[in-house]
Amino acid sequence: MKKIYLLLLVALIVAACQKDTLGGSGTLRITAEGMHGASKVAVNGTVSYWASDDQVLINGEQVTVNIDEPNNTVTVNSASSFEAPFFGVYPAGIYVSNSGADYTLNLPSSYTYATTTHYGRTLQNLPSPMVAYLATAGDNPVLEFKHVTGALNVMVINHYGFTIQVDSIVVSSNKYQLCGSKTVTLGNDISVNAVETNDESLRRVKLVGGTALRVLAGDTAIIQLPVLPVGPDNRFTVEVGVRKNDDVKKKFKKTQGNSGTNYSLGRAEIGYVPTRFGGLFSVNATKKVIISQGNLCYNKSSQKWSFLSSQNDIEESDGSVGGEYTTTGKVTLFGWGTSGWDNGNVKYMPYNTSNAASGDGGSYGYGPTDGSSYFYSLTGTYAHADWGVHNAISNGGNVAGRWRTLTSGQWDTLFTKRTTTGTVNGTSGARFAFAKVNNKNGIILFPDEFEPPSLHAGSYWGTINDKSDWTTNIISIDWYLLEAEGAVFLPAAGTRFKTDVRDVGYKALYWSSNHHTSQVAYAYGFSFQSNKLTVKESDKSRNYGASVRLVHDMN
Repeated sequence: MKKIYLLLLVALIVAACQKDTLGGSGTLRITAEGMHGASKVAVNGTVSYWASDDQVLINGEQVTVNIDEPNNTVTVNSASSFEAPFFGVYPAGIYVSNSGADYTLNLPSSYTYATTTHYGRTLQNLPSPMVAYLATAGDNPVLEFKHVTGALNVMVINHYGFTIQVDSIVVSSNKYQLCGSKTVTLGNDISVNAVETNDESLRRVKLVGGTALRVLAGDTAIIQLPVLPVGPDNRFTVEVGVRKNDDVKKKFKKTQGNSGTNYSLGRAEIGYVPTRFGGLFSVNATKKVIISQGNLCYNKSSQKWSFLSSQNDIEESDGSVGGEYTTTGKVTLFGWGTSGWDNGNVKYMPYNTSNAASGDGGSYGYGPTDGSSYFYSLTGTYAHADWGVHNAISNGGNVAGRWRTLTSGQWDTLFTKRTTTGTVNGTSGARFAFAKVNNKNGIILFPDEFEPPSLHAGSYWGTINDKSDWTTNIISIDWYLLEAEGAVFLPAAGTRFKTDVRDVGYKALYWSSNHHTSQVAYAYGFSFQSNKLTVKESDKSRNYGASVRLVHDMN
């Protein structure tokens, strides 16, 4: 394992003290190991800083840290006079003073995730045990705090198309003590050795995340746990539990390090363990994406964009729309290129419909145009005509440009060209299945790397990698398991012609970002219905209302 050492910080305070004595009116200069100025803990380049009201012990007396942020200075208040040698420990609450230079560290076995804000940045607030020693004061004493523990950075990488909540992280060592009591002798050299133990409770450290720790789709969270140094031939096992809202979604278990690899973690070192959740989908030879948690939805009253909360949600139903398409308040079947960006054409708002073949734009009124007879794809100069590029998706990171629509060729790759590892119902390289999920018809897409879970009674697999009459059936509990493995469901959400919603639950049309190369009134998508799959749908006019499923590029 590559070892990353923490660097010594610059001095924070220059102060005058009486020789060999720190009085109540004196100030002791403090330094601390870290990666950046003013830090006490470094997390992959992001810093948790010293904070006002932090408690330290100097010569056995608890004193309070004060921060002067504009001047980047740290002071401690004390009414006592300290004589050299100076002994310092941080944080005060987890040390017990014994005698002389010996202090007992009581390292917790459980932490609750918390954050602090420093200079406008939100950072993990996790005090890392430190000690300091100064034999003689001299004219300008410097009390240098050094780390006692190592730090394990757990990287939670979210490949789902939705935000996840990290419920807990449990780190365990195969044979070395990670937490509990440890006597530290404060001197010129801070030596903390690895300790083997048969007590499983001392080889296990847990961090509780909960609602305070969420990871957006496509993002990575780095969570740090302080652990006592461990020796060679160590193996860390990391178990991470994640949720979507209140549903338990998945527990990930990974063992880092193998016998003979000399995997160790010393004082003031950082180790890294990656944990990946969700599924990635190849859309060409070099590009992978995650697919959003549900079909795109526009709320007319709030003017906000979102993904439907569940992958098999369908907003419209046959006959639900009368008169103007806007009467439902929510739109999930869109004319092509209707992101709300004025692309130079007549119809560009998400709720636009065409009630005539011409006169109000008809199919020619949709999509970027130069004002004559030439039309453009939703890319390049006209990328803002793409729903995800132009709009912030409220439950998809709420940042414009995070999502986009697949090209027609990328839809084709998803269904017919990509290589996958999954074997489903005896079919290796499983890519998709026509299925009923919670009694709704649609298509299940399997991610590139996929291991099907064992199904409960009521669920069963049917035809894989070919059209069928919804021969796969998945009940609710099994869909949770499949979704936890990164599977995606595209519901048969129907289509809309003018204001007439049709075939909900039986057919679907999903737009691509490409206009038709020869039929100027058309755009490409993909469509399906029972026993029929058209990956490159080419005969749908741009004024048709179709579903939009966005993706987020991962490389």
